Amino acid sequence: RWIQWRKSQTNLHPESSMFIYVLCCSAAELSDGLCCFINEVKQPDGEPYAPDGLFYLCLSIQQYLLENRRMENIFSDVIYSKFSTEFTNKLRCFKPSVTASGYVHSRVEEEFLWDCKQLGAYSPIVLLNTLLFFCCKYFGFTTVEQHHGVPESFLEVMENTETILRCPVRLYKFYLSKCSELVKRRSDLFYLQPDRSCVPSSPLWFSSAPLDYSIMEAMLVRVLAVRELQDDYDPAVCN
Repeated sequence: RWIQWRKSQTNLHPESSMFIYVLCCSAAELSDGLCCFINEVKQPDGEPYAPDGLFYLCLSIQQYLLENRRMENIFSDVIYSKFSTEFTNKLRCFKPSVTASGYVHSRVEEEFLWDCKQLGAYSPIVLLNTLLFFCCKYFGFTTVEQHHGVPESFLEVMENTETILRCPVRLYKFYLSKCSELVKRRSDLFYLQPDRSCVPSSPLWFSSAPLDYSIMEAMLVRVLAVRELQDDYDPAVCN
């Protein structure tokens, strides 16, 4: 879809032809291109994509970048902030269609988030996104306010012994191992701001400051568009 969209642009500067393919774009160019993409891309019948369809396409682009060793995250890296903000606004209060049998339809399913490395422990922000996803999935949280405190029963969530890398308890313990001892003793903080100076091999990934509200809200908007979380989610809670 990205390639088809780029080829449909008739007003491109001649030099921009080299940027038709995603991998040829710098992060800054890709961010600008994604902003245009989510506003202009159309389905084969000429109709615009629903928000979940746009999410699926953007996740596919994210997956393609990672598969080709482009390690940036289009949903969270600072250089993609303009795109992330515009995309979040489109996805906000997404209302899925429901079939007569009660099946909730969304193009984005949990498994695809794992495939696209938006869930897991690949980076501090992905780890935070994963913990937030688990709190939505197992505790029914749908607002930023509900996520402010760690549920006392978090460690009582059933361990995933079949797929250790997806086990909520193990990922939570890994998260704690990347936090300072001082923060661990505080009961009023759960989601912490990533330390921008850290690298994957750093002993600590997180500062002692709470995660920025706008970042958490954007994460929540994306997570709540996942089909498995829509079954019990009432869009009326959106502001």
